This record gives sequence, C-alpha cells and structure tokens, in this order.
Amino acid sequence: MTEPLLTQHRFQQLYEEILYKRDPGKTNRNVKSVWIKYQIAYYLQPKFIVELGVRAGYSAWALHLGCPTAKFLCYDNYAPGFQGDAGHEAAIPVHAKRLLGKLGIKLIIADTQKLKKLPIADFYHVDANHQPEPEYNDLMLCLRSNPAATIVAHDSKAAHVKMAINRARKACGFHTRCSYIDSHWGDSVISQRANPWVKKITSFNEALVKEDVCH
Repeated sequence: MTEPLLTQHRFQQLYEEILYKRDPGKTNRNVKSVWIKYQIAYYLQPKFIVELGVRAGYSAWALHLGCPTAKFLCYDNYAPGFQGDAGHEAAIPVHAKRLLGKLGIKLIIADTQKLKKLPIADFYHVDANHQPEPEYNDLMLCLRSNPAATIVAHDSKAAHVKMAINRARKACGFHTRCSYIDSHWGDSVISQRANPWVKKITSFNEALVKEDVCH
C-alpha cells in the first residue's frame, strides 16, 4: 500500500538533507520543482523509471521518494556548461553518484544524442539539453523505446521545449495526449492515455521556500 503523501514541510526537510551545499544552482528554490517530481511518481507509481539529464540528482531523488519500489536508471554526459558556475563541473557528478548510489540507482555516463534506444521503461523523465534538436532527439528516443510509456518533459515553459514536444507528438504517428503541469518551470506529461492524476498535483508553498544556503 502506498504511504500517505508527505507534507510539504517534511518534504523540504528531507530535500535539505540531500543537497550539495556548495551548489550554485539555486538549490532551495529548486524544492518547488522536485516537489512536483515527487508527486508525479507518487500518483503514477511506475514500475521502471529512466531519467535523461541528472545533474546533482535532485529530481531522481524526488522520483525515487515518490515510488521507491520502481526500477531506476539515469543517463547524463555531464557536458561542460550545464552544471552551474565554474568550479563545480567535477563536484556535481560526484555528488550525484554518491546520492544515487545510496538509493541503489544506476547512473550511466553517456550522451543520449548518440543512443538509438533506451531500456523499455513505463516512465521517462526528460531534463537534459533543452535546445530544440537535442530535446526533440531525447523525446523521440523515449518514444521509440516504448511508445506506450508516460514521458515528462521538464522546463516545458521554454519555447524550445514546447517546440520539441509538438514536433515529437506530430512525428510519432499515433495519438498522444499532452497534459501541462503549471509548475515553476513547467512540466508536460506526454502519453497515449489520459492522466487524470495530473489534477491532484499541488504547487509548493512559496512561504516555505528558504533562501539559498550555498556559498
């Protein structure tokens, strides 16, 4: 039986425990984003999660927290310029490996743009390079790997990501639905079936968001 949904206060406490404290990437503000990921996994309860784009591992941690029984696999090539300010290029993947290792999640260092297929999962989380072509390629990689899967594209408020989503839906040749979650950066849920659980997703209380503690 699924455990009760965590309170936002308790979720924030747990989130603070797994942060890389010297992370320049607005760590405490990101609680609003990872709270959404936690709820997605909690309501969806997938059997196998594949994440493209890991960075420090915060989203992966939240997805695992929402569905700890799921098999989980992550991909990132840790390309320079995507990890935050200079000086953290090496530290961010080290933190991710340590965090995911504690959760039993395998992290594969690979460029998804060069892959032809992924393992057949029922849930894919896409949060890597958000330029139009790489984003489109990642979405199509997921759709080719399992057309029946649920895909969540992060940062879908961005014009480049919206463009890639529309292009991928048009190219896949079968009917896909797209449900939008109005989170801080935007998350779009792409699947062949309706997702009524999306209406259960709640935003994180702004009053609980703490100032960044990184230095």
